[in-house]
Amino acid sequence: MALEPVTLPGTGTAVAADDCGADGVVQITRLAVSTDGSATAIPATATTGLRVHGGACSTATLSNVNDTASSTSLLASASTRLGVMVFNDSAYPLFLKYGATASATSFTVKIAAGAYWEMPQPIYTGAIDGIWSVDGSGAARITELT
Repeated sequence: MALEPVTLPGTGTAVAADDCGADGVVQITRLAVSTDGSATAIPATATTGLRVHGGACSTATLSNVNDTASSTSLLASASTRLGVMVFNDSAYPLFLKYGATASATSFTVKIAAGAYWEMPQPIYTGAIDGIWSVDGSGAARITELT
């Protein structure tokens, strides 16, 4: 889908965007910035481009990770990740960590037994580890959107 340039109100400067890719992301190629009433076009590069998620995904990958009292990988890094949902199907809390080696004192979010969690914005695309407070018989029921 081709996107038309948009003129920013009061600046007369256009913002252009590339086509929306298969991953539902729009790459802004120029961004107008106004600090003193004047507008400046800034060319985007691979590292400075603004990426806007269109809110659509085409793949939902489901996985199960059995609960354990040792830190374990829940999800590998994925640059195409658009969202994650986790249901803690265990009788014990799950300590989920953005990054490696989760513990009861090093975690991002604690998901109670029988609880559901959705990753908030901005989407974290790195590896995710988890650990339960006790090694029981449940699992993390994970859905990753790409």
